Amino acid sequence: MLARTTILTLAIFLAAIFTASVSNAQQDEPKPQTEAEAEARFGVKSKPEPKPQTEPQVEHVLSQRSYVRGGWYLGFEGLVIVENSPLVSGPDKHLVNGGFDFRMGNRHNRWLATEIQGTWVNSYKTADESSDFMIWGIWVNERVYLTKGRIQPFLMTGLGFIQTRTEVKGNVTAPDADPLANVRTAWGFSAVFGTGIEIYWTESFISTLTINYYLTTGDIRDHDFAAAGIGFQFF
Repeated sequence: MLARTTILTLAIFLAAIFTASVSNAQQDEPKPQTEAEAEARFGVKSKPEPKPQTEPQVEHVLSQRSYVRGGWYLGFEGLVIVENSPLVSGPDKHLVNGGFDFRMGNRHNRWLATEIQGTWVNSYKTADESSDFMIWGIWVNERVYLTKGRIQPFLMTGLGFIQTRTEVKGNVTAPDADPLANVRTAWGFSAVFGTGIEIYWTESFISTLTINYYLTTGDIRDHDFAAAGIGFQFF
């Protein structure tokens, strides 16, 4: 009887020691660090703890300049125009002239912007100097940006229309003749292809350098020209 009581007491004592050791082992076991570890150990998924965000960290992120901000912008450029028309200066000669363009657009994201561009070209003389003509046009363009830093080169293409206004000289001789009788206008469609660079001085003020070539069709075909411009742009 005494032996049986001794054995039972010893068994209870050993069971208590085993239970305490297992409990301590579980308490000392490190907390699972990943969702996969938690699922493997407990059979359930646990949400990862959020990363600590301190006020200096937030202020640092907000203070970083962004040169790919979206939104509306306005721009203006002075242009040097090189005509490429046999109607103006003959097939073996190119005339250099001046002009300007303005644009209003929207930067959608770091890659793309859509804009409306208006361009005015100063008057040219035809090859026989019998008339002068002036060009103006409007285009809808798409810009594709290649980088996102302070200096951003881009490619550009667009479609629009051009009006030419030609003043024919020497045809009105009567003193009371209508001076507008020798002015002729013509319309046609145009495509433009170009490249350029935007240089960000601030997040809102930008310098621009562009080189574009304009193709003409319809009643104004053979009035192609190239334009190099320098200007500014701001959001």
